Amino acid sequence: LGTSEDSQLEKNFFRTVLACRYDNELPWAVGTNFTPDALRSFVTLGDSDPILDRLNSIVEFHALVSESHR
Repeated sequence: LGTSEDSQLEKNFFRTVLACRYDNELPWAVGTNFTPDALRSFVTLGDSDPILDRLNSIVEFHALVSESHR
């Protein structure tokens, strides 16, 4: 997340996938360079957004830190 040329399309896609997987109680994983706070800010529409509640209730953040090998 956060590398698309169309960030609104990327955000809408993420929200749709998250909602579908959440509703069907399916696991999911996201790879991103965002910090946890930046990810929440990127995908949510505000404090009352149900996506924010879903992220806060089910998400575990795991940082994988290493040197760049590009």
